[in-house]
Amino acid sequence: MKWMVVAGSPGAGLGYAARVLRASGIPCSHEAVYDFTAAEPAERWPEPTEASWAAAPWLSQLDRDVLVVHLVREPVALVRTLLGLRLCDWGLGEPGAQRFIQLHLGSVLSQPTPLQRSIAFAHSWAALVDAHAACRIQVEALDGETIAELGQAIGIGVDADRADRALRHVVRSFEAPMLGSLEPEDVLGAKNGALVLSMAQRWGYL
Repeated sequence: MKWMVVAGSPGAGLGYAARVLRASGIPCSHEAVYDFTAAEPAERWPEPTEASWAAAPWLSQLDRDVLVVHLVREPVALVRTLLGLRLCDWGLGEPGAQRFIQLHLGSVLSQPTPLQRSIAFAHSWAALVDAHAACRIQVEALDGETIAELGQAIGIGVDADRADRALRHVVRSFEAPMLGSLEPEDVLGAKNGALVLSMAQRWGYL
């Protein structure tokens, strides 16, 4: 059996993916190995699969036989969720998460507004994951067949019908929160909005 890390950005649905994988028969922890409040990743994995946004900076340290999956989400919706979480709104978001971001991205997040910082963060964090990912999966398109293929890749048999049932019953928690007053046009119209289009093209949304 192989090990697998499902990585991506906060707001991309990693907690949702962990719950779906578990309900489908793939043991999966969420932010147990890669916890943004910890100085280093945990030495022991409680499950053979871990889903965490905080994994991105540590992926280069993994053995080559660990399968890395990049979970992505439509980038306009992703940026709106990041704004809703205030992750790049210094002083207002979760302090530990903000320290973790500043530690690993530093001057990349020097843009003057939360919107521009959120876009820069989403783009730069994705690049950290893409450098090591064997495949990329759109969270909105996650289906039973894909989950069964992931299980097969790490040596765990998964029934695709069971996975489809799990997808129907697990709440799609990644769809909230969003910054309701911000329209998609506002995201694309930001000074670095071209990065959003770049992500959309690279991830197969355009």
